[in-house]
Amino acid sequence: MPIYAYECRFCGSTLEVEQRMTDKPLSGCPKCKKRNALIRLVQPVAVHFHGSGFHVNDYAKSGDKPKKSEKAKT
Repeated sequence: MPIYAYECRFCGSTLEVEQRMTDKPLSGCPKCKKRNALIRLVQPVAVHFHGSGFHVNDYAKSGDKPKKSEKAKT
């Protein structure tokens, strides 16, 4: 289930709630008890790709190899 962040327009408090996507957004602030005080915040999704590159390794055409840098001749 996704976690949604809310902020109160009146007291400025923030909270995170685990809700289903089909649930209605929260409206009442649990801190100041005002109705229609909460607004849902938009947060970026944290996705991290580690390694040499999943696209080059997993989706390369057969026969294509990632290019290796040539060693300098001395």
